[in-house]
Amino acid sequence: MLSFSTIKNRTLALNQLIINMKIHLVIIDPQNDFCQPMGFSPAPGVLPSPQLPVAGADEDMKRVAKMIAGNAKKIDDIQVTLDSHQIVHIAHPICWVDADGNNPDPFTIVSLADVEGNTPKWTARNPARRKCA
Repeated sequence: MLSFSTIKNRTLALNQLIINMKIHLVIIDPQNDFCQPMGFSPAPGVLPSPQLPVAGADEDMKRVAKMIAGNAKKIDDIQVTLDSHQIVHIAHPICWVDADGNNPDPFTIVSLADVEGNTPKWTARNPARRKCA
């Protein structure tokens, strides 16, 4: 059984760890394309439409902003990730061609098995990328 002194010392040590903790907020990929921009209009009376609308994204961003504002003194750092893609990106059909030069249909799953071997189903459109694919 632990003595009172040992429990007290461990509790004090744990409290000190908590006091010295740093809080880092990571916000992952908060794209404008998911939200309806507030107060922005490309022309008088015209509201822009999000390119990739996500239900509830506007409210999510408001909650994140409120959480940051309410905890600003406690947050040591904020990191925001950015998801970006080149025009020809591995996730886009234009990146891949079959033996006849055709691209896969959108949302086609291209597996590792599809790009390996002597006669792959799909190869990188750019010959310089074929060793990487």
